[in-house]
Amino acid sequence: MIPFRPPQDAPAGSDFWSRLLGIDRVDLSSGEVGVALQNAPPAWLFFLVILPGAFLLAWAFYRRERPDVGAGPKLALAALRGALLLLVLFLLMGPVLTVETIKERRAFLIVLLDESRSMQKVDSLRTDAEREAVRRVTGVSSPGDLARLSRAEIVRKVLENPELRILDDLEKKLNVAYFTFSSAAAPKESRAQLLEGYTREACIGTETAIGDAIKGALNSLKGQYVAGVVLFSDGRNNAGMATQEIAAQLRQRYLPLYTVAAGVPHASRDVALLELEARDAVLANDQLRLNLKVASFGYENEPAEIGLWVLPL
Repeated sequence: MIPFRPPQDAPAGSDFWSRLLGIDRVDLSSGEVGVALQNAPPAWLFFLVILPGAFLLAWAFYRRERPDVGAGPKLALAALRGALLLLVLFLLMGPVLTVETIKERRAFLIVLLDESRSMQKVDSLRTDAEREAVRRVTGVSSPGDLARLSRAEIVRKVLENPELRILDDLEKKLNVAYFTFSSAAAPKESRAQLLEGYTREACIGTETAIGDAIKGALNSLKGQYVAGVVLFSDGRNNAGMATQEIAAQLRQRYLPLYTVAAGVPHASRDVALLELEARDAVLANDQLRLNLKVASFGYENEPAEIGLWVLPL
């Protein structure tokens, strides 16, 4: 694309030639200037046939002129006519003035925050390591405050943490487009608007449509170069486009997707009675011997209190 600029004061001579050549509004200093020939013949044809032919044709017109005219003037006139023929041939080749400019523009990064109802959940911090990890990324030091943080509040405090400076670093390099989503992506005008409205009470969505949210965010930036998508969510896709389908579309565009799991990962905790052996009948006031096996899940290296009740039928 050739950039244009408003007419500026210039010397009369240069202004005349600029208007004559049609480049009076072209900023030649904005890039690398060149001339391209749209109908240029092969180089060998030009130098071996066209160039010698033009001068030979011009010499043929003058070699039969009056014999009293010397060879010098004839050669000069033949050279002038040959030059005019070459100029006509040059114009027929379709010369085009090109100005190549290179401009850098910042790419966009999409940041999506899950606003479904599950983000209201408060995860229990069972170990000192979990409490320390959450304290480090959120900047919350009070044990009581840590225990009351919902998943949405953890995400917001991570993004607000001045020590991490996650969004600050991203905004230095990219144009960051912010969205919240549940059933669809909702754009936010700025980071301040996103974080101010991202509270536990605002997370009331009944769906987690990850595929639809990513597609909607990409459609809102159609025509822009998107460098990647960052997704904060705590659950699986349960509505709309399948995640395999949106992943295939992102792969075709060579567009990376970075997923950040919100919440504290815990294995499910449960206790199961696997085997129970006892007599089918027992007399009143007799002792009943029970043989049983108990299995626990999610209580590794932790004590657990288990109650066993025998109820009469």
